[in-house]
Amino acid sequence: KPIIAIVFFQDIIEYSNCQSDSVDVTFYYHPDNNPSAVYLPGEFNGWSLNSTSVMSKDPATGVWSKTVKLRVGGPLPLPAVNSISGAY
Repeated sequence: KPIIAIVFFQDIIEYSNCQSDSVDVTFYYHPDNNPSAVYLPGEFNGWSLNSTSVMSKDPATGVWSKTVKLRVGGPLPLPAVNSISGAY
């Protein structure tokens, strides 16, 4: 059976400047098993599990990664006051 991992990150590993209102953020996933696909859903892609959320695997290290452009300060409009803290 194929193993599919859906990853939710609390820690951002690496980010770099691009435009003044956004940054390129790279997420890394070091799995304990060998998933056939890893997805990175988030506000930036409508929480979708499709080609926009698939991470790439480095065959030499087995580490999965994906770089996305995120707005500095979070999404606009900001989430509602009663939304999950840190979910953006």
